[in-house]
Amino acid sequence: YFGPAPSIDLDTEKKRQEQLLTAIRKGTVASAHDIAEGGLAVALAESLFNSNLGLGASVMLNGEEVKEMFSETQSRFLVSVPQDQTNEFESIVEDAVRIGEVNDSAVLNIRNINNQAVLQSEVKELEAAWKGAIPCLLN
Repeated sequence: YFGPAPSIDLDTEKKRQEQLLTAIRKGTVASAHDIAEGGLAVALAESLFNSNLGLGASVMLNGEEVKEMFSETQSRFLVSVPQDQTNEFESIVEDAVRIGEVNDSAVLNIRNINNQAVLQSEVKELEAAWKGAIPCLLN
């Protein structure tokens, strides 16, 4: 994809930031990560790195795969919420969309709307590739 960078709606950004902060303060958020550089796929991977718990995630995309995984559209956040806090979280963050769940598989599994695998990789492999990217560019 190419073209101009997406514009930012400051009112939407402010509303989402305030709602997320309220949810965090109420204890309904286990983790939060911005969806910025690299989009959703990178945010998902980064959220699983450095975990001694062997965390993984299973995610379902709802649109065009490349756009859904790598769009750097503004005002989006990746948030994990304990199951018993889901209703409370959704009552605070009005436009939240559930995309999947965290598990103990140590694998990031992203599937499309047809339930076909888009990406399936061990978190340690993704982390090694991520950590090796900059040294690789310097050589």
